[in-house]
Amino acid sequence: MKTIRKIFIVSFLVLILIYVTNITSIPENIILFQGEKLSINTVLGVSLKNKNIEEYEAIQTSSSITADTSKVGKIDFKLNLFGGIPLKDVSVNIIPKTSVVPIGKSVGLKLYTSGVLVVGMSEIQGLDNKRYKPYENTGIEEGDMIIEVNNKTVTCTSDLINNVNESERK
Repeated sequence: MKTIRKIFIVSFLVLILIYVTNITSIPENIILFQGEKLSINTVLGVSLKNKNIEEYEAIQTSSSITADTSKVGKIDFKLNLFGGIPLKDVSVNIIPKTSVVPIGKSVGLKLYTSGVLVVGMSEIQGLDNKRYKPYENTGIEEGDMIIEVNNKTVTCTSDLINNVNESERK
């Protein structure tokens, strides 16, 4: 009899934990862009009611909540437990969809280096359609600075390409 009581108490506490976790995971303020879907998952017995409708019509119970987000504005919901116990208010603000268009002049820094910085390594496809890793047995690693190829100074990427091409022709 004592084990049945313990199992019942533990099950009841786990059930309460599930409800409390679900209720606290629902935010009080939600901001959406116009046309975005509102998705709030609830457990059985927890319902959202639209406060703007006088009859407090239930939107959905124990499912994913959906609302009309095609209009800009504010929708207020009341979160209830078993239809009658108020838990919290949820406010959904729907803002107009905007787009950002970059204009003006770019501002930045020019970096002058003494060589070419290796920032990544990838395979290349040769004229024979085979894949090659030209750096494979060279000891070159990401972060290395290439300053010379075949005793010729390298100051930029085009210097590197020209020096490599000259060495392949020889």
